[in-house]
Amino acid sequence: MKIQKDEKRIRKVSILPNPSKGNVQFNIQSEMDSNVLLEVYNFYGNRVYSTTIKRSSKESETINWNASHLEKGVYFVRIKSNNEIIIPIQF
Repeated sequence: MKIQKDEKRIRKVSILPNPSKGNVQFNIQSEMDSNVLLEVYNFYGNRVYSTTIKRSSKESETINWNASHLEKGVYFVRIKSNNEIIIPIQF
């Protein structure tokens, strides 16, 4: 039996600006045309934002998020698809 590894994955993620004063822009470049889950967690592990990006092409996706209601601190971004990326950001 031959097992093939799926090499399609998220290639690049940018979060601007970092640190942020409220408005955050996520740019995700992927080789996949499947959905991507984007979540933001506070320092205590509580999810403060979640969205599913419904991808229909292999182009990059940009998500704008107004996080001005959040307290200053360090937050973690979790991006899930076939592979998983966790990125710290600061507000």
